[in-house]
Amino acid sequence: MPRAASSPPITSRRRRPPSARGISHQLLVEDRRCQPGMVICGADSHTVMAGALGCFASGMGSTDILALLLTGEVLLSIPGSIRIDFEGAMPEWLFGKDLALEIIRQLGEGGAVDLALEYRDGTASGLTMDSRFAIANMAVEAGATNGVFVPDDTLRGYLAERDGAAGPLPGFEAAWLVPDAGAAYVRHLRIDTGALRPLVALPGDLGRIVAAGDAEPRPVQQVFIGSCAGGRLEDLAAAARVLRGRRVAPGVRLVVTPASQAVFHACLRNGIFEVLSEAGAMITNSSCGACGGIDKGLLGAGEVCVSTSNRNFRGRMGSPDGLIYLASPLTAAAAAVTGRICDPLDVLDDRALPRRGDTRPARIAGELT
Repeated sequence: MPRAASSPPITSRRRRPPSARGISHQLLVEDRRCQPGMVICGADSHTVMAGALGCFASGMGSTDILALLLTGEVLLSIPGSIRIDFEGAMPEWLFGKDLALEIIRQLGEGGAVDLALEYRDGTASGLTMDSRFAIANMAVEAGATNGVFVPDDTLRGYLAERDGAAGPLPGFEAAWLVPDAGAAYVRHLRIDTGALRPLVALPGDLGRIVAAGDAEPRPVQQVFIGSCAGGRLEDLAAAARVLRGRRVAPGVRLVVTPASQAVFHACLRNGIFEVLSEAGAMITNSSCGACGGIDKGLLGAGEVCVSTSNRNFRGRMGSPDGLIYLASPLTAAAAAVTGRICDPLDVLDDRALPRRGDTRPARIAGELT
């Protein structure tokens, strides 16, 4: 078994500033204390999202978390690994959510139980960190213990921007770990991103994933753009691009819930919220919100929702008689405009999407105005 993490456990004992609010998994990857090579354990299964930072991140039960808080140590069995290579030229209309769904489509829901997913980015332009977060977030939907991206220059750039000149906090320095030469894998997937179409998971579970254009074009009553899987700056910028100069279709509620206050404030600065509100969106404070059936957009009986969240089982977002389709932010925004499930390419016309990896406020403001 691997040794326990050498850094002290990260807890919530100190009071966070008002800007540090939102979904715990998003706050984790925004925190300077989270660095490559760490072992990160959380009391929620989507802790796996931190694997996009090159961490071993995994969710645990309350008893294990209590023991970890008391001792600062954790014992873990070493899972076998599935290697996943992303290749090709990824189209501008494809997102990390589509890649996460494609992985689950190939492996099957629960097809990676007790295994680790190891992601390698070999795409022509490189996956953005926001897309990587979405992919790692949904590793657990395939049953995986964790999902981890091999650290690269994209991650270095993200950490440099996040941490600034100060770098990581003392005692939380990074360890840039890469796979051993000749490492053995249980399975090896190669995903040609240029050959994929936008995907949706049909209601009930993640066992039925199809191209968005092949799904039944049924009427939609709600679109939810948010959660730790789909409420980041890249997601909301893509939605704003689709909705600019348009209105949400009659009979549709568009609920937008940023994953953190950092995302919320960025959307205020760069004009994204202005575009979305003019289109008729209801913008909420950053939180889990409707994703976990908590508040701000719960489904009624018989209602259909297209959501950028990560789970669609019966009753997840409210009424057990509601139907949840999981999709990328682009597909979700297309449903908000048309009032039905459709291929987002049907509504893009000549609208160029924000350049990949360029979600800084100043750049988005220029493109949306």
